[in-house]
Amino acid sequence: QQRCNGQTLAERLEQLARVRTEEGYMARVERDGDAWRLIEDHCPICAAARTCQGFCRSELQLFQEVAGPQALVHREEHLLDESRRCVYRITPLPASV
Repeated sequence: QQRCNGQTLAERLEQLARVRTEEGYMARVERDGDAWRLIEDHCPICAAARTCQGFCRSELQLFQEVAGPQALVHREEHLLDESRRCVYRITPLPASV
């Protein structure tokens, strides 16, 4: 989280993808309309995650913290649910009035 300190959501997500790639997740970020998708094509801790779902919950929580309160992070695909990868949709929330 400390390395994902960009000023914009896009910058933070790009930083997050770089960090995750360094950790072995083969991550990338793609724009999808008004939202973003964080795609992890590999999971170096898959065997451990099958035993302890806490890893996946912590990952989702970390991604939400990096995105900040102005965005919502939702897991769309999950390797442990027989998907071929993990994909997260990050949707910016409308500005509060």
